Amino acid sequence: KCDFWEPLCNAYANTKIYVRSEGGRACAFASLKCCPHDNPHCRCDFLTHAVDYLDYEDKYHADKFCAPTSNIVPTIDIEVESLSRIHNEMGGDHWSNNIGWMTNASHCEWYGLLCDDDNHVIEINLKSN
Repeated sequence: KCDFWEPLCNAYANTKIYVRSEGGRACAFASLKCCPHDNPHCRCDFLTHAVDYLDYEDKYHADKFCAPTSNIVPTIDIEVESLSRIHNEMGGDHWSNNIGWMTNASHCEWYGLLCDDDNHVIEINLKSN
């Protein structure tokens, strides 16, 4: 599902789309399809990216999902769980470069991740995957 909706969000971020008589913007639908229901942090990151880089105008949705995540204290376990979900939901086994992902190596050694001195992820760059 995400394979369809995420590119649609990238190309038509502010276009209103109707699915089964329900209307909404492409990126709002994409965040629903690409992020697990029980992970508001994923939706917050997805929609914040859309606002910051795709000129997505529906800031209400980004703020709505980011408010509950502001109380989450980042831990390595939460980061690894989130990264594992990204890998699984986005077909990581079929990425062109998935070196280190889902192995016993530190998540900071996984391809496309940059960590700070405390081993917290500060950048994810999975272009071309």
